[in-house]
Amino acid sequence: MTDEQIERSIELIKEMLAQREAGANAKVVEGVAEPAALPAPHKPRRKTRKSDTRTARPRRAEDDVVS
Repeated sequence: MTDEQIERSIELIKEMLAQREAGANAKVVEGVAEPAALPAPHKPRRKTRKSDTRTARPRRAEDDVVS
């Protein structure tokens, strides 16, 4: 090998080592994307009771009497 070839080889090796060090010092962010937040669940409805379905009170015969 000539002196020029040896010098060029040394330069290439130095460049490769610098690139490897730069890659080793690089910061890599690893992680998993989190899903978007879901809306809050709705409060469950209360079961209807028999008393909820009655809209008017039952009529009595005394209510029909006019004084």
